[in-house]
Amino acid sequence: MSESLKQLADSLNIATAQLSGDPRRLQLALGQVEDRKRREEEEARQAAILNAANTNPELAKFTELLGAFKGAEAYVSRPSTKDRKIVKGIDGFNYFADTGERVLPGIESTDKEFDSKKDAAGYLRYTEGPDKGKRVFPDVETPDPVPDIKDEASLRKEFNDQSKYFKGIAQSFGKVAATDPTAAGDVSLIFAYMKMLDPGSVVREGEQATAANARGVPERITSLYNRVLTGERLTEPQRADFRKQAQNIYDLALKDQSLVMSRYKSIAEQKGFNPNVIVFDYSESIQPLIFEMSLKEKSLEDLQSLDAANYNDEQLEIIAKILAQKLSGS
Repeated sequence: MSESLKQLADSLNIATAQLSGDPRRLQLALGQVEDRKRREEEEARQAAILNAANTNPELAKFTELLGAFKGAEAYVSRPSTKDRKIVKGIDGFNYFADTGERVLPGIESTDKEFDSKKDAAGYLRYTEGPDKGKRVFPDVETPDPVPDIKDEASLRKEFNDQSKYFKGIAQSFGKVAATDPTAAGDVSLIFAYMKMLDPGSVVREGEQATAANARGVPERITSLYNRVLTGERLTEPQRADFRKQAQNIYDLALKDQSLVMSRYKSIAEQKGFNPNVIVFDYSESIQPLIFEMSLKEKSLEDLQSLDAANYNDEQLEIIAKILAQKLSGS
């Protein structure tokens, strides 16, 4: 068999094991590939020795003497136990990564067998015991599976479903960025921030927040929100702190969303689809609001020192608006 056909067979063997979702099967497939390569290397070495022996009488005598020791060659060529990679299986026993055989087959484990479950990336992780949360096979890499998508519409729907959390966070953060330092603006600011903390809360803007309808929001925030509803105003440092905390939440969500976008672009390309009709940047619409919010935090002197060459026309209009507000004292 040619080397290219051998490599193709190895690739098919590994791919089949990956699709099975069984880490043990994948480990065995990888071990078989390594074992085949090791055998071929050993065969090539033996052939080289025989070839040299045919041309060198002294070497021939040494080779004949070495062969007199039954099993000596097998012992010499076998890798030592300490050089072989070992992985721990779900059953608690250790296995050689290259062959899948038990390290100590005669020893029965007294450890409790702990349950495991696949995570979102396809890795098996313990769900109980001292290694809870850790990967069962930390040395086995499982590629992200490509979903069975039939058309672009199905993939676009899946991307939108995966983006729902970020869309909610972005919408609430846009409201935080757009609020004015007024009584009504303070209510909207805290309400939008509470929605970022607890997107599933059922509290409505303008209503009293309680432990029942805002369960994911700290009591100090709901208490402040209720006081603002009755006429209390936020101080400028309080408004700045809310905007800063909201920005932190948004930035974390944007980082996760960037990974989602990258993954679905890759899937679309693998399927031969146009990524531009499947993956959308849901942060784009609120970028002007975020830019405006950042300008509001700057002093008048800082704004006047900005270099117009670094900004586009839309951003320059926003800068001019904020400058006018600060110059007028509003």
